[in-house]
Amino acid sequence: MPLGPLETEQEWLGDSHYRIERGNNCWIEGRCRLSNSYLYDAEIADAVQRRLANINAATHWREQSTLWLTLQRRFIYVQGCVAAGFDKPAFLTELAKTADVERVIDDTTTNPHAAQLPYKTLAAPDQPVLDPGN
Repeated sequence: MPLGPLETEQEWLGDSHYRIERGNNCWIEGRCRLSNSYLYDAEIADAVQRRLANINAATHWREQSTLWLTLQRRFIYVQGCVAAGFDKPAFLTELAKTADVERVIDDTTTNPHAAQLPYKTLAAPDQPVLDPGN
């Protein structure tokens, strides 16, 4: 299972400067209508849910994949497993058409048993994690 938004306290503290900088840059550069990239997350989440329903009707992606989508700072991180014949380029292109999405990052695999997955997985049970959403 992908790590998703969960991270250790050390990781959270280590990324704090990056989060602040990344959140405000588009406003400072005049590329955003909202003052912080994180303010887009709720709108994008609603739009992505509608888009996923339309994509599924056309491609039946849910039958060919187990995916986790993390929406953060106008980025969509797509993590999980897809079938070998899954049309990833079409799926990712459709997600990228969502209003206000700056980038879609493909962290999927066709081999969930690979030694090295393209995404971080949940921490070991003895390693505490933080959920920044709570």
